[in-house]
This record gives sequence, C-alpha cells and structure tokens, in this order.
Amino acid sequence: MGNCFRGLALGGLICGLALAQEPPASQPASAPASRPTAALTIPAALAQADQFLRAKQYGSAANLVNWVLERDPDNIEAVLLRSELVWNMPPRNAEAARTGWEYVLKKLPNDFRSNLGMGRIFSDKRNWRQALYYLEIADSVAPADRKTEVLWLLAKAYRGYGDRAKARETVQKSLAADPANAEARALYVNLLVEAEEYDPALTEAQALVRLMREQLKADRSSAEAVQRLYAAYDTQLAVLRALHQTHYVRNPDGRYSDKLLPGAELQAAAELSQMLDISVAMSELLMLLTDHQTIARFGEKMVELGGGHPQYLIKLGQLQRRTYQFHKAAESFYKAWELDRGNPDLLRQAVEAVREALQNEPADEGLRQKFETLAAAAGQSWAAPATP
Repeated sequence: MGNCFRGLALGGLICGLALAQEPPASQPASAPASRPTAALTIPAALAQADQFLRAKQYGSAANLVNWVLERDPDNIEAVLLRSELVWNMPPRNAEAARTGWEYVLKKLPNDFRSNLGMGRIFSDKRNWRQALYYLEIADSVAPADRKTEVLWLLAKAYRGYGDRAKARETVQKSLAADPANAEARALYVNLLVEAEEYDPALTEAQALVRLMREQLKADRSSAEAVQRLYAAYDTQLAVLRALHQTHYVRNPDGRYSDKLLPGAELQAAAELSQMLDISVAMSELLMLLTDHQTIARFGEKMVELGGGHPQYLIKLGQLQRRTYQFHKAAESFYKAWELDRGNPDLLRQAVEAVREALQNEPADEGLRQKFETLAAAAGQSWAAPATP
C-alpha cells in the first residue's frame, strides 16, 4: 500500500501524497524532499509543512503531512493542509481536497479555510449559488490577512450569479484593502466593460499592466510573473477592442457593423495602433513563456538522462539565460566546462554566464569562487563584480 494507512479522519483509506513534484524556480531541481526526524513533534511538523506549502515545495510538505496523519489521522490541521496540498500541487485533485474540507466542516462549520476551499471548488464548477454559500461564510470569519483574497472570489461569484452591483461593490472593497491584487483588478475591469464604462475600464487595465510590469521587473526569471503580465495585456487588449467597436454604426439588433462612424477615423486608428503594440508585446512574452515551458518539459530531463555530455548542459544554460535564470545558467555552464575543460569556447561561455549571475547576485560566494576558478583556468586575473 506504500504511503496508505487507515484513518478515521477522512472516513476510510487515506493514501500519502505524491512526493515527486516539480520544485519551484527558487528551489534547485536536485533538492531532496524534507523528511521528518525522530525528534520532531506534531506541532513542529505542521508548522514546517505549512511553510513548505507556502514556498510551493510540495514534496517536503507532503512528507510531513503524511507523517502527522500516520500518527494522528483525525488531526484537523493536518487534514486542512492535506486538502490545500492536493488542491494546489499539480495535477490538482479537487475531489480529495473536497473530502478533507467537508470532513472539517462537519466538526467546525465556520472554519475559514474549509469554507474558502469549498467556495473555490464550486466557483471552478461555475455553481455560483453554492460558491456564494461557502464564500459568504468565509468572508464573515476571514482573518485580516486573507480578507482581500476572499473578497475578490466573492465578487467573482456574485458576477457569475448575475448580481453585478454586488460584484462591483465587493471587488472595490477588495481593491481598497489591497490595490496590488491583480485578480481583483482584472475582475473590476471586466465589470466596467460589461457596464460599457470603457474609459475607466481602460484606466484600470493600464494600471494592471503597470503593476504586472513592476512585478516582472522585480523577478525577471519568474514564469508566473511573465504569465501575469501576459494576462494583464490580454485584459487591456479586450478593453481596447470593446472601446474600438463603439466607433462603428450599430445595427437594429444591437450588434456593431463594419461601417465606421463619420469623424471617428483618427480615434479608431489610434486604438488600432495601441492594439498592435500590445499584440507585439504579448508575442514577445509568449516566446519567453515557451522557453520556460521547454526547460520544464525537456531541458532538465535531457540533462538528467544525458549524464556526462556537456552539450546538453550548454543547451539548458542557453535557455536559462534567455529566461533570465542567471544563477541556474551559471551552474549549467560551469558543470559543462568541468566536463570539458579543454574547450576554450566553453570556458568563455562559462565565464560570461558566471559573470552575468554575479552582476545580479554579487554577494554570492559560490558564484565568486566559480569565477575565480574560471579565471585561473584561463590564466588571467579578472575582477569579479564588487560585493555591495
């Protein structure tokens, strides 16, 4: 049965969570999952599991949650963490998450995390009435640091249910609490477009793009940040399309024709120009996302299976540089050079990659040592970027 065990908490056989998970970008691919030690207490294990879950280190979190449930199958916190794990880690297991949340709600009907989780499940199913039931309870008991998260989900459910006035009021509360909430701002834009309030919708969409640009600027290596900016541009593009169609004659059935209104030519052309610029920017982001996906789908496995062949590490390093993963690129090129020290072109590429990584992380001693080793191999004395 492997990691399966009998427990009362979920009414029968409970199987341990899968441990083979993709590590997040900040976690090295080779990092082993954390395993409990004999001296570990259940409260400490649960606290560590929560930290791993927040860091998206799902394998380490799963080990600890399984360890607790083997010893205490009815532990509410462990059941909650298990539901949150199977909901968040790919591939999502909504039914397993629901089983845990429903178990907790039988004992604690006002539990925030279970009501929130059930609200998410029914929102995904587009069962807005049921989603509202759980999300309204979650909103009534939400801790201050989770309030804005619940509010935008609640606003989304109100919109799906057809109560746009309530949706708008709720999403505005969410944005007042957290102006940086991208999901809430995108929802607000959609509500404004549906109300045909195109000018404020465009202003909000532009603010969303600026926010996502800043987030990507702060971490250019993040595939998630690239995806968020792409989605923000898509939202802005949708607003411009809706605004642009108002310059055309409306047919009796309410649909817009392809006949431009007199005098609207310049405004229509300006909007088309903006749409063109946005589409070009989205194309560039899509190429970057494709590189990220290529690394995840092929690159790391290629290196793993390729063993001691430096050309695979070089290919991976090139993709990592293109996706701004400079530290990983430096590691890949350095390992490739270690396998082929007599290759002067590879030495040059390794130097460039490590120098680039040091410019972003000048205090990293490991990178600095690699740079000095490469300099010695080249028979030169190069100055590494100064430590701040």
